[in-house]
Amino acid sequence: MFEKELEVYKKIKADYLAQSPQGGFVVIKGEEVLGIWQSRLDALKAGIDKYGDVPFLVKNINESDIVVNFSRNLIFA
Repeated sequence: MFEKELEVYKKIKADYLAQSPQGGFVVIKGEEVLGIWQSRLDALKAGIDKYGDVPFLVKNINESDIVVNFSRNLIFA
C-alpha cells in the first residue's frame, strides 16, 4: 500500500527540502500532491477534506526515508 505515493514523495523530496528546509508534512494521493503543512494534524484534516475517508499518505518531509506511520479512519471533534 502507498507504493505509488512513496514514489511520488521520492521524486519531490529534494525540491521540497530545498524550498522548505525546516520540513513539514506533505499529503499525497495517487500521483497528486495536495500540499505541505507545518503540522501533521493540519495535513490530515486537509487530506480528509479533499479525499474523504479513503487512504492517502501524510509524510513528514525530512532527510530520513523511514516511514513512521500511516493513519486513516480518524474522527476530529
